[in-house]
Amino acid sequence: MAISWLWMWCLCGLFWQCAYGNVFNPAQDLSKAEDLVSLGEWSLARRYLEPAIYSPYIARQQRSRFYYVRAYSFFEEHLYVSAKKDFQRALEFDSANQNALYYLGRIHFLGKGVVEDMELGISFFRQAAALGHLDARFYVGYGYINGRGIEKNEVEGLDILVALSKEGHTISMIHLADFYRENSESNDSMSSSLVVDLYLRALSMGSADAALALGFMYKTGELVTQNTSLSYEYFAQAAALGNHEANIHLAYAHMTGSGVNQSYSLAKVYYLQAAEHDLEGGFLGLGYLYEFGLGLPINKAAAQSFYELASKG
Repeated sequence: MAISWLWMWCLCGLFWQCAYGNVFNPAQDLSKAEDLVSLGEWSLARRYLEPAIYSPYIARQQRSRFYYVRAYSFFEEHLYVSAKKDFQRALEFDSANQNALYYLGRIHFLGKGVVEDMELGISFFRQAAALGHLDARFYVGYGYINGRGIEKNEVEGLDILVALSKEGHTISMIHLADFYRENSESNDSMSSSLVVDLYLRALSMGSADAALALGFMYKTGELVTQNTSLSYEYFAQAAALGNHEANIHLAYAHMTGSGVNQSYSLAKVYYLQAAEHDLEGGFLGLGYLYEFGLGLPINKAAAQSFYELASKG
């Protein structure tokens, strides 16, 4: 029986080589699939991974990469059960696949398609972190700070985030700054300087969240001297970097003339942009403009419609 299976395997391999020998290029197909994944073409990417993922002519580590890329495409489409299965398959062929370990950590830590199990998630994060995965190290630090999946130890967690921040890890900079903001006195100049520096470093690396946080701080005078003009500039940067919530702040600034020239027409433009992304503040702002006829005729019916849309958010 074993010999029969061996012969069948050889014949299949020979057929594969004859049929696809001139066109089969696993490395090229994998590269194309990764390009498609980066463009969000999940289904098409998976087509490039088939049937090469099952080919007997690729090495174990390469097969692990194939499974990881397919798993990642499932994960991004929120098909978490299929993603989990393929991440596990990736580890079967390469137990040191740090990306597969990291995403299995996220699946269990966040309860994506499975019952939430933060402790199991942290175990995967620690394995990935040991292999050099920075995002996995962040989750371990986050777990320590908040006591999630691991015994709470703020000192240990902060040490991890500080080290990652020094390595240029943007998410760690943001969370570290958030932590200092939440745990600082209003007149703590040292914390203020540290928080602003962390956000500015994150912003220099393209973080919209950092720009939004700076905008809010200067708008309210939190830990810094209130400066509505500077606040507006940061909100504008956040919006340009893709943070839609920033549009609500820009609209309010124009509606009230806070840090910028008053303009109801521009306020409407920014509220519309926020509403297009189903943000409650966008609908409320438009309702307010129509209700009181700010820069446009009073329209109670339109105002009520926008208020109802806001309530459904």
